[in-house]
Amino acid sequence: MKKIILLTLLLCGLNTIAQIPSTPGFHLINMLHDSVSREFLVIVPNSYNAATNSPLMFCFHGGTQDIPSFVFGQIDTINGGREELWEKADSHAMVLVFPQALVNSLSGSTLWNDKDLFPQVASPYDDLGFVLHMIDTLSLDLSIDSTRIYASGFSNGADFTNLIGSQLSCKFAAAAAVAGRTANPVSQIDTTMIFYPLPTTPVSMMIVRGKRDNDVTYNGGLNNGGINTTSVFDDMYFWLAGNACDSTLFTSTNMGDTVQVRRFYQCAYGSEVKVVSLKFMDHRWPDANDNFYWNANKEVINFCLQHSRNNCSTVQGISASEVQRNIIIYPNPTNGQVQINSNGENISSIKIYNLAGELLKEYFSSDFSIANLPSGVYFLKTETAQSIYLNKVIKH
Repeated sequence: MKKIILLTLLLCGLNTIAQIPSTPGFHLINMLHDSVSREFLVIVPNSYNAATNSPLMFCFHGGTQDIPSFVFGQIDTINGGREELWEKADSHAMVLVFPQALVNSLSGSTLWNDKDLFPQVASPYDDLGFVLHMIDTLSLDLSIDSTRIYASGFSNGADFTNLIGSQLSCKFAAAAAVAGRTANPVSQIDTTMIFYPLPTTPVSMMIVRGKRDNDVTYNGGLNNGGINTTSVFDDMYFWLAGNACDSTLFTSTNMGDTVQVRRFYQCAYGSEVKVVSLKFMDHRWPDANDNFYWNANKEVINFCLQHSRNNCSTVQGISASEVQRNIIIYPNPTNGQVQINSNGENISSIKIYNLAGELLKEYFSSDFSIANLPSGVYFLKTETAQSIYLNKVIKH
């Protein structure tokens, strides 16, 4: 009965307004970003106190979904449904935000702009910029703890969550990607996978994958639509490299053979990588009533709240503000040969640094090799006449 009363009160608070209210409830916000009307739902918890900075979590719906279907699509006040997500947030005075994706012209349905990097011809919307705009807007009207901003997402929203961790690592302390991936194929014909750039500073990441998922296949390869996907191990090693983790130091916890949790704890700046494998889960965000013995509504928040952002440095002499996102390094990871797509900008130099910030090599061509360097993670500082770009590359 308590859950039903709470849900009724929150639904009554649903409205469209021009600014972020501080009153508890559900508030649908409409704002312009890049001259495009964008919407997001803000849930201000009953426990919100303007005198205390609150943690903030973004929750990104999957492709073809929208705010109502993701937030209200699976309510179960008896066995535990999606309502447990905002109840859990309320118990920690956490503000939740559910943004709305726009329709992608190729798919004909809602899709977050995660294909390679913005801008694209097929999806011209600056979704990363939209996220930054939301953070700035929310911070003006609510007391937000800037060191405890988190991202979570399902399916294409999980892809986008991985991209946020990659590109906005100085804003987000932790993230959780449920049934997502860290790379996209060039096309349905060309199945070569292009991985997101590695983050410039660590972001704790929880990867949740189902072994019966036919959309984002657990072991990688072609899905039921003939699209190439990353495996859970591809995503795991991406984030182990991104957070400079020692891959030999981890704990493994099993609930019979239904749930396996690997936690890599020796990572840079106190970050961690957690991998949750669910034997019976197909392509979904697991609520308690799904009976997968793992509840995303509670565990995603539990994981994120263990982390706060306390470091935004990269390598010596390179500022995080120099990082820009319209440059592509591939293949990444690599066995040696590397190419840079600079989107038409003439490259003047490419400098290779180790994680200690020591300059190792300098090149003057977009096609070069690091085959003679030991396996590990390196920074590439690419200079053009217009900009300076900073990326990470993994050498196998």
